[in-house]
Amino acid sequence: MLNLRRGVPFLLLLAIGLIPVGFGIRLMINDVESQSSQSSLESISNEFFASNLSDIEDWVNEQPMTLKELRGNVILLDFWTYSCVNCIRTLPYLRSWYERYGDDGLMIIGIHSPEFDFEKSLPNVKREVRRLNVPWPIALDNARSTWREYGIHAWPTKILIGKNGRIRHRYAGEGAYSDTEKLIRALLEEDGYVLDRLYAEAPIEPNFSEYRGITREIYGGALWAAYNFPPYLGNGKASNVDATEFVVPDKRVRGSFYLQGIWRQTDESIVHSRPSPDFEDHILVSYLAGEVNSVLQNLGTDTFKVQVMLDGSPIPREYRGSDVLWDAEKQKTYVMVKDDRMYQIIDSDKPGSHELLLAPESENFALHTFTFGP
Repeated sequence: MLNLRRGVPFLLLLAIGLIPVGFGIRLMINDVESQSSQSSLESISNEFFASNLSDIEDWVNEQPMTLKELRGNVILLDFWTYSCVNCIRTLPYLRSWYERYGDDGLMIIGIHSPEFDFEKSLPNVKREVRRLNVPWPIALDNARSTWREYGIHAWPTKILIGKNGRIRHRYAGEGAYSDTEKLIRALLEEDGYVLDRLYAEAPIEPNFSEYRGITREIYGGALWAAYNFPPYLGNGKASNVDATEFVVPDKRVRGSFYLQGIWRQTDESIVHSRPSPDFEDHILVSYLAGEVNSVLQNLGTDTFKVQVMLDGSPIPREYRGSDVLWDAEKQKTYVMVKDDRMYQIIDSDKPGSHELLLAPESENFALHTFTFGP
């Protein structure tokens, strides 16, 4: 997911539809800020009818459906993709609303609009929907036709549709959970229906000021290379035709990654290009953050190890993300890469400046992004 703190012209990225959200950005209809559910609904009550879902390739958790068939329900469309950390962080709030208001007429439909090619795979989406505990229907918008139909520019974006089929609210990014729940309740009660259930527990809203100074998102693929300075790849250029040998320089800057060994670059990822049973080839990245995630792909069929180190040593227990394993015999930390997904590597209590090393043993290792959080 592209981070809006980069030096990429905002309107250019909007035009090509590739702006994800690394922090909360409100893109509300008619620039209405939600102060209360009632005032927001009045301000946007004459909005246009929601378009139908276009060119959906497949469904997970449900048979094919149309919005017209759901008229009379309040519908929340969640535009997301399964390797997006911002999307993943919103899922507990969606799950709470789904469980609390589903019997009152709230329908949630996840519009899965992929960023990377591996996210177009139905088996991959099914697996991640199960792993992430997503119970509502998921529509595979692999050509991003519905994304374009609704003018979406960010992962995640939520659109609320009233019982009459009109769009009533949209929000891009994390946050605004309390306001969104107020809107859901107000839309459910519009025709006189009385909700007899309480609000969900007050959500913890993200503090976006904590993102100041946090390292930008870093992409491995050539598709994004031209738009950023300093370059994502900090020591030379890689080719997708011929594997290139790299040597990590002594001088490195934060916000770029550096390669050691034999690598090649595709449009979407940086790919290891030889077996390294001794973990001699690696990626280094210096960062300021408390959380580090990486979207990794397994180009083969066999699970493989990636040795991970922080500041030249195994990752300490208090820094280990949920996907990091400790090998007590060898006194090393690893990530086991089986599936194409986001892996959490660092999860610490507060941001700090560190250098992270990833050393894959397999030539089937591909890295798409690093994402960072406070």
